[in-house]
Amino acid sequence: MPGKNSASIKNWPEDERPRERLIKYGSSSMSDAHLLGILIGSKD
Repeated sequence: MPGKNSASIKNWPEDERPRERLIKYGSSSMSDAHLLGILIGSKD
């Protein structure tokens, strides 16, 4: 896909991915921005 960001979340270390971090550490470890990102995230 043209213009697709090469820094895709799929390339992030698992401990830094928002959904995995939420599951592993709970919502108290997440910023409001990260939680909102999960809620409005895309389905790539």
